[in-house]
Amino acid sequence: MLKIFVLVMLLSKSIESSVINIDDYIRRDREKKRDITISLIADKYNTKDSLVRYIYDVSNDYDMDFLLMVALINQESSFIENAVSYVGAVGLCQITSIVLVDLDKKYLNRHNTEDNVLLGVSFLKKLIKRYGNTHDALVHYNAGTKDSYQLRGNAYAKRVLSEQVDLKNFIKTYYN
Repeated sequence: MLKIFVLVMLLSKSIESSVINIDDYIRRDREKKRDITISLIADKYNTKDSLVRYIYDVSNDYDMDFLLMVALINQESSFIENAVSYVGAVGLCQITSIVLVDLDKKYLNRHNTEDNVLLGVSFLKKLIKRYGNTHDALVHYNAGTKDSYQLRGNAYAKRVLSEQVDLKNFIKTYYN
């Protein structure tokens, strides 16, 4: 009886360690795919891996699509960290001072690259919640709330969403 008990215990430990090894393998595979995707995006936009990784991490923290944020940043600033628009929007996500007030995050510096990405992701997330869908959120991200700007905002939203789809296909092509 004792021999059977010992044998059962040894088998259960073996099975348990196999499950742990499989979980580790899946986690490592997911991390490897993430790193490759980050590198592909950084190369595509001729920017730093560390910047793309930060965008990835913040997007995940806010449960936002990473490729949507990449498409938005490319449309807003072409990945030029110190970009400034004619209306005074700055950085990768082209953040205005009004966004700081709207998000109640006046303690963040929109001129700082990391803060700028954090503000862009959190602002788009807030707009998606407010308007109920990504297209309308992008319209308002770009054009604000003035009706006269909606046409421009619609064109912008279509460009960002189209680029997001192109990026998904670009990544799929690599893995296929």
